[in-house]
Amino acid sequence: KRSKHTSDLIGVMYKELMILGIVAFMLFAVTEGGLKLDYHLKHVFEQVHNMLFVVALLYAGFVVALASLSVRVSSKWRSFELLGKQGLESVTDEFERLRRSVLASSARDVQTRYNKYYELIKFHELRRAFLRRNSLSEAFSFHQYLDQCKHHVFVELVEVSDFVWIFFTAACSFDLL
Repeated sequence: KRSKHTSDLIGVMYKELMILGIVAFMLFAVTEGGLKLDYHLKHVFEQVHNMLFVVALLYAGFVVALASLSVRVSSKWRSFELLGKQGLESVTDEFERLRRSVLASSARDVQTRYNKYYELIKFHELRRAFLRRNSLSEAFSFHQYLDQCKHHVFVELVEVSDFVWIFFTAACSFDLL
């Protein structure tokens, strides 16, 4: 089952790919539709058509990478929040021990564990400050709040604004004149 976040990202991606497809179809219709175009202009249209295809592939790859990143980040936040108070205390103790070890050691595994614990402790510090500042109870689901914020940001990243499409069309039109 797909999450609403992933469905929204894919919906926005389909919309943008549809726009690219319409532009590509219009280029195809102009070049193959019986208009008498000289060889050079027909070659330019074919290059633009191919470039649109490459842009569509890169865009789809970008969206897939963002969706994958989004799922991993959400899982991490969820696991951080589910740790609980006792688990956080033991992690804090282990973190302090590792902090002293990191200064004395350059071992990669020690630094990796240190970074993992550091990230977890910072998440809980941020959560605690957010709950206190907004007068929320400990039962508040901070990871769900962060997921909603991330959802809005990622959808905005994936959606190409009308201004960009207008600019792109104007630049292509100007270049063809």
